[in-house]
Amino acid sequence: MSARKVDPASVHPASSDAAPQADALPSTGRRAFAVALAMLLLAGAAIQLAYVVDAFPAHDDWCRTYRGRTSDVLTVVGEEYRTWTGRWLGIGLAVSTGAVFPDIVRGYPWALGLGALLLFLSAMGLLRSLLPSARRIQLTAAAGLVILFLLTRAPQVGEMLFWLTGACEYLVPLAVSWMLMAALHRATATDGRHGWAWALAACAAAALAPLHELAGLMGLGFVAVLALASFLNGKQPPRALWLVAAVGVAGLVTNVLAPGNSVRLGVAPAEPSVVKVLAYSFLKLHHMVLDWVADPAVWTGTFWLALVAARTAPPSRYRMRPLAWLVSVVAVAWGAYAACAWALDYWVPPRVIGLITGWLVGAWLHGVVWFASSHAELVQRVTDRAPRVAAAVPWLMLVMIYGHGNMRSLGYDAITRLPRYSSVMRANLAALAASPPDTVVTVRVPPESPRALTTLLTPDSAQAYFDAACLRESLGGSEPRLEGKDDVPATGASPPGHGR
Repeated sequence: MSARKVDPASVHPASSDAAPQADALPSTGRRAFAVALAMLLLAGAAIQLAYVVDAFPAHDDWCRTYRGRTSDVLTVVGEEYRTWTGRWLGIGLAVSTGAVFPDIVRGYPWALGLGALLLFLSAMGLLRSLLPSARRIQLTAAAGLVILFLLTRAPQVGEMLFWLTGACEYLVPLAVSWMLMAALHRATATDGRHGWAWALAACAAAALAPLHELAGLMGLGFVAVLALASFLNGKQPPRALWLVAAVGVAGLVTNVLAPGNSVRLGVAPAEPSVVKVLAYSFLKLHHMVLDWVADPAVWTGTFWLALVAARTAPPSRYRMRPLAWLVSVVAVAWGAYAACAWALDYWVPPRVIGLITGWLVGAWLHGVVWFASSHAELVQRVTDRAPRVAAAVPWLMLVMIYGHGNMRSLGYDAITRLPRYSSVMRANLAALAASPPDTVVTVRVPPESPRALTTLLTPDSAQAYFDAACLRESLGGSEPRLEGKDDVPATGASPPGHGR
């Protein structure tokens, strides 16, 4: 079938409604859908805002922000690079937060809010590159739906969204990954005539691996998929694409060959068999893909996006058959999952799965738009034959997102558990900060810790949290003691180990 034989404007005129899917709905239902969509987006934004405002530093946050406040940032980053990890850019962001916000407890919501804003803007940029004729309000609503989908489908999103260390090493790399996808799509969709798009893609590729090695690996995987699509279409990839790949490889080398990685691997368990890791990772990723396939929100979102893309997205010079695209994307995610499982002895942290999930969301958006823009007549024929189904799809998508268990759990915790947890933690940290050094301060264990936060404090874990040396140094040197315990905690306790 030809790339496109119909002018999008002639297939369906542009609508003046604010809803991003107004073209896919009859006029009588557009206003009601816009209201329902606005209510869902406002509910999602309110839930995320509540968690951002009431989140508190945890684990590595205390050490990195304290060192950023008391030492030179470059010196700290260099030391971490030599002694612990090659994620020098991610470490630098976390350390710099301490320099920007001397009072990390007060500055914590602002830092997390900036991370959430960056992710939202990157989602808008990705959608803007895929749907260039869409209006700003349409892109805003669509970006909100993408964030909500990630919020409800990624496991333990608190490790990415509501924890500073996790945000610097997982949320920011995801945002940069979406920027890379957006820049590459814009550059390749216009035959590479936009030098600024290639420059942005090169900068994003260079930054990915120093933020997180798996993000750099998946970024190179996306470049490889584009090159494969070019070959399958009988074309040579642009030279600029190879330049982006070279820059990405250079960034990955600076991470992988960091002296600190050998130190960290020296304390990690022995590496398992590569064959067993590949089989294990394939099974785990297989379950993830099956969960997506069985998710009605994925199907309804795919159908809705195809309806919109068929009318608004220009055809790309890179096209692949859906099965080839799916196999290529899953192979990239498989490689990233297997690399983490091999390094950590089959343990893949939820924040890593969240990073892979976010990358798959971006690749999924690309695949749907590429197919729909190249088969506009087919999509239009399906819509004409089943207009009621096409009109019901956006409504079903909203119901599936709003009714998801994670969405209900986040909303319930934000209303009930989070306020009580926040009030107790604020009182604890304020008492520690106001007490003179070496003073014993009684602290309480927060009741019903919200499940989305990383500071899930129980009577067993709270003592280790408050005993962390970096926490006491950051708050003035007082000594916390759990309420109901007569023994005074030992001084100089080491903080929990660095997150991987």
